[in-house]
Amino acid sequence: LVLGFLERDLQPSCQLACLETIRILSRDKKSLAPFATRHAMQILIRHAGLGQGEGVTPEIPDLEVIVEALKCLCNIVFNSEAAQEAAAELQLIVGLAERLKQCREPQWNHDVRFFDLRLTFLITALRVDVRAQLARELRGVSLLSEALDATLGLCWPDTYEVARAGFDGCSELPPLGRQETERAMEILKILFNVTFDSSRRGVDE
Repeated sequence: LVLGFLERDLQPSCQLACLETIRILSRDKKSLAPFATRHAMQILIRHAGLGQGEGVTPEIPDLEVIVEALKCLCNIVFNSEAAQEAAAELQLIVGLAERLKQCREPQWNHDVRFFDLRLTFLITALRVDVRAQLARELRGVSLLSEALDATLGLCWPDTYEVARAGFDGCSELPPLGRQETERAMEILKILFNVTFDSSRRGVDE
């Protein structure tokens, strides 16, 4: 019933209420089945703004709706193998990688960026095929390195010289903010998933 409402053209406040309900229900593994189907995942992925070829993205997306949909996806993917399979089939990682490319765009706030990264970490930790797709097809290491640079506010004065943007000549840099630290940790966790698998495969060969 809740998913049916999300298929209608509702106001963002109504969408948010539906998604909050799904997020609460998705914490209970016994309630997961209706939300772990391919169709349900497609609806949630669309509301998270990560759908591939599913209509035009609104010019001014509702960030609260996007964040709530991302939280739902994190819960469901973490708790359900069926949802993990559906996410892989629906190319969720492609949508996540596309948004990762926008790491310097001001339209995305901390919560959207953080839960994008958390969802990427979960799906790459739980699905070897998705991990490989991100690493090879989507050039994941390069994408994540760029996202880490943007998060840390790094600049490159010279080829082998790195600095924090806006702090040239400072003898002591201020500590990184809490939000930036949280995102940097998620990026490093994803990089571990991707590079650990690649390095292990290299050793096996």
